Amino acid sequence: MLWVRMVLRAVFLVPCLSAIWFYWAAISGARDLFSGPEKRKQDDFCPPVSILKPLCGFDKDTYENLASFCRQDYPEYQIVFGVRDREDPSVEVVERIIRDFPRRDIRLVVDGRMLGASPKVSNLANMQREAKYPFLLVSDGDIRVGEDYMKRVTRPARDPAVGVVTCMHRSLSKGLAATIEALRISTDFCAGLLVARKLEGVKFALGSTTLVRKEALDKIGGFPALADYLADDFMLGNWVGKAGYTVVLSDYVVEHALATRSLRDLIHREIRWNRGMRISRPWGYLGLIFTQGVPMSLLFLSLTARFAFGWVVLSATWGARLVMGQVVGSRYLKDRAARKYLWLVPLADLIGFVPWCYSLFGNTVEWRAQRFHLTPLGKMVPVPAGSRARWLPHQSSVLLAPLFAVLLVVGLQWNHPAVFRSSPKGGTVIRLPESGLPAIPPPPILSASSARPVKEAMPKQAVVLLNGLWNHIDILGGISSFGAFALSRDAFDKEEGSRIRHRQLGAATQSALLVAWGLGLWKQWHQLSALAAAPSGKEPWKFQVDPAFDQGRLTFVATLRRRF
Repeated sequence: MLWVRMVLRAVFLVPCLSAIWFYWAAISGARDLFSGPEKRKQDDFCPPVSILKPLCGFDKDTYENLASFCRQDYPEYQIVFGVRDREDPSVEVVERIIRDFPRRDIRLVVDGRMLGASPKVSNLANMQREAKYPFLLVSDGDIRVGEDYMKRVTRPARDPAVGVVTCMHRSLSKGLAATIEALRISTDFCAGLLVARKLEGVKFALGSTTLVRKEALDKIGGFPALADYLADDFMLGNWVGKAGYTVVLSDYVVEHALATRSLRDLIHREIRWNRGMRISRPWGYLGLIFTQGVPMSLLFLSLTARFAFGWVVLSATWGARLVMGQVVGSRYLKDRAARKYLWLVPLADLIGFVPWCYSLFGNTVEWRAQRFHLTPLGKMVPVPAGSRARWLPHQSSVLLAPLFAVLLVVGLQWNHPAVFRSSPKGGTVIRLPESGLPAIPPPPILSASSARPVKEAMPKQAVVLLNGLWNHIDILGGISSFGAFALSRDAFDKEEGSRIRHRQLGAATQSALLVAWGLGLWKQWHQLSALAAAPSGKEPWKFQVDPAFDQGRLTFVATLRRRF
């Protein structure tokens, strides 16, 4: 099976090497955007701008976020706030903003009409009727900016070929979950944007800031054309680029007030982003596996633990990852989490790897307490309360997670084989480093005339060994069952009835467990079959474990068999 090991090592080595290249490409992209030749000041170009701020709910930072847009050092602009319900808590904040900044042209639009599945885009379309300037600046309600924000963002729009200008963001975080998300944004998400800009140009827009010409927006059908899409900001920039305009990534970085309070919030948000990306750019999403250096290097190390090369690859990958996080996140984006908690970047990557794997399957997302089904074109279809959207791939894909776990465990087994040495009393001593069991002498040699299974001759030490193997089965089976359950979560429809759903889920879990047992323990049984060897000159004995059914329950019988 040497060729299988070589293939597995190559499978995990390639993403490690590509991730190292990705990290250095992100550093180069950051230098290109932020540290290029000093741009000539063009503050004389200040076109009138209508700022559109769609709102839904509020938190303690909402006032400061909105007020930062009222303090702009900019000659002529208006701010249009929009809500869908007069009872929305953010209405009170907007009314306070209007009182505190009487010299600003501020308007509040309350309109609940829906043009599509996206409440945000419907809100923007309702607000656009109050916009009176040729440039529209769309920004989420949790964004905070400095006084020079609008001057910096509008500079690239001096070129009439520029249809959209967008900005990256750094996050203001409080708590462990929010800090991990902030690290994910500044050292991973933004790094991907910088690499994409350098390789293929900017073909996207971001919800943190999207400055768009009205004529370019009208050319793609306006906001109503985007009203059914989850990744509306991406689609806006992408469609404007396809319409013949240039999309520019500004060197201004806005601040984003994170509302993440728990790991559950983080996972749900990452799943929504990942599934939206998978639908919008499927090949780009799958290509992200070549940027997952931290988890891939750990898997590669598990397959090469006996060789120094595995540690060299892991050290190089993690070192490049931390350097990239320091340069991109801390130096250029000036993210506080990256400056203070850079050592948490590997943990953030491992946590982010889970939603990426999970989002390979399924076609539903949760957004503002509403569940949506994603079509292959990226449009959202509301899921009725009390039902679940069906899984996009076939249900047999539920075995992928257990198989992934099996590959990891089998790799560990291959790289930690049993070690044999001579015993002072003759025979062989068995050492199983991975099990943590003490050295176990072989069973005594039985009579040469015995040709039948000798269950009664099973030594006590072999029973201890079998118990240790069962502990190994429990670990592998637990991983497999959890993977089957997690991937099956969206596979079944509640309307089918709980009994049928539970029976299907149980069958999927049992299938995954059996596959994991068969593949993960094959090497163990193969090794144990060759361990019990008699002293020189005598026939060997074979240790064998066979499955058996006792009253409908699957059990295992351990025997010693004579080899003839």
